[in-house]
Amino acid sequence: MQMFGRGTAEHHGAVGLIYADVAHAWGYLRPQRTLTDQEYSGLRRRARPWTASADRTVPDLVRAFGQPSLWRPEYNPLYPLSVGYVSSRPSHPLIAFDFWQDTDWAPPPWRPRLGPEPMLRNVRWRTNKFADGFTFSPIGRTLLAHDNSEE
Repeated sequence: MQMFGRGTAEHHGAVGLIYADVAHAWGYLRPQRTLTDQEYSGLRRRARPWTASADRTVPDLVRAFGQPSLWRPEYNPLYPLSVGYVSSRPSHPLIAFDFWQDTDWAPPPWRPRLGPEPMLRNVRWRTNKFADGFTFSPIGRTLLAHDNSEE
């Protein structure tokens, strides 16, 4: 099963946040923003139902939860993107949102297939079982089913 979708070269950011979670737990991470305990618990409580209930874009995420702790605000909408939220407590797992974008790489002009913004594929955080840490959006469930049917 390809939890992040398609070829491995297309999800460096998603895998990078796994390392960022370890760095956070060990006290090495210096995020752009740290959530308060109240913000973190609210995000963790709302993230799964919010993700599962509708297809979302990056601006939707920022409106719902504020600026991420780890991200590149100048991201290229032709590519997938992953962003993370962390609290000040190293024991709290990093909360990652992974966005997917399919781009038609035919001769220019290149066109994103999912629209002008990458679409939220899933939210995830560290749990005892890797796969249990994922909650997929509607489009994420479709992409996951499609990816698994190609195995």
